[in-house]
Amino acid sequence: MVAGWIGIGLALCAEPPERAAPTLVRPGPNAKTSNPYVGFSWQALPWAETYTIQIGSTRSFTPPLVTEATTRATRFRLKLPVAGSLWWRVRGVDSTGAAGAWSEARSFEYPPPPLAATVAALTLTPASVVGGIPSQGLVTLGEPAPAGGASVELTSSDPSKARGPARVIVDANALAATFAVATFQSPEAASVRISAKAKENDCAGTLTVGPPGPPSPLVSLAVNPATITGSHSGVGTLTLAAAAPAPQGALVHISSDDPTLVSVPSTVTVPAGSSTQSFPVKTAWATSTRSIAVTATLGGVTRSATLTVKQGSGLDPLAAPAPLSPPEERTAHYGYIEFAWSGVEGAASYTLQIDDAGTFQGPLVLERMVPDTRVSLTELPAVPLWWRVRANDDHGGAGTWSEPRPLR
Repeated sequence: MVAGWIGIGLALCAEPPERAAPTLVRPGPNAKTSNPYVGFSWQALPWAETYTIQIGSTRSFTPPLVTEATTRATRFRLKLPVAGSLWWRVRGVDSTGAAGAWSEARSFEYPPPPLAATVAALTLTPASVVGGIPSQGLVTLGEPAPAGGASVELTSSDPSKARGPARVIVDANALAATFAVATFQSPEAASVRISAKAKENDCAGTLTVGPPGPPSPLVSLAVNPATITGSHSGVGTLTLAAAAPAPQGALVHISSDDPTLVSVPSTVTVPAGSSTQSFPVKTAWATSTRSIAVTATLGGVTRSATLTVKQGSGLDPLAAPAPLSPPEERTAHYGYIEFAWSGVEGAASYTLQIDDAGTFQGPLVLERMVPDTRVSLTELPAVPLWWRVRANDDHGGAGTWSEPRPLR
């Protein structure tokens, strides 16, 4: 006989919902632009710490991409290095590094400038790579590009092994332009001819795409200290199983999960005869404690180290100034222009940055430290620009950046 019942509560756990995709704002669907400086914007996601934007020449975003960038803002400005029918999409990334769903892929068109008259040379660096490792091309014209720029058509003798964009743009009055060449793994070595075509002639360079080599000698990657307060620096150390070969050494590719918080050099060379090499690891001010992965890749093998970036101890960073002048609706910024912003309590100076992209990834158009809340500038380039400002305390501590404001 059962005297009673024992109640057991069962909680049904559902899988967390997929992070929503951002809603794209501009450019609109099938937009056309005659200006290589293109602004992208999307609606904010309440959970997103950063956003990843991809711009590609195909709807499937197959490499090489035109660009892939990380930004904390919901807008991004890019000077397009290629022309034609292009696609863009965005996704959010939360504070743990988990990415949400991609937005819709939206197309836009930047009609290319006319073909250049002549092309003098096409070089590829490096000229020999393991499949999957990119190379960089440089196309040089026979004479500087005319007003409005010039384009050069690119083709590959074997796009399944290596390919670049369909066209590369050379800016007005410039003589050369660079472009990315994506390569793909191959079971055997292959020579791929990358050709550049102008109105009157063409030329080509040869890229050797090799099969995977012997196992990577990369043993480990360490970051010291493993926990660091934001805005301070650390040191990364690479260790190989044996001394790097002569004479070129070993080129290791380095990356950070969040370059806006933890920045590292893109490549580090372990000198010939050495089995270790160090490199700088820089951090920005952290508003919360976060763990960021730093990775090193050599010969197709990746090693990782986790760096914990703590929120700054002591006082919080100085507040962001509020931009006052010029107004956001200003439509020209040629000649004399005055920048002004609100004062921040505790500020000993202010840093003003101006760039041709809202991400301020550098090289910057201008960076200047000033003692007051206004500065007058002349001779800014006649292109779409962005500006922002932050306060600095009397110990050199950097405050929070203001929101980027466009100069159109």
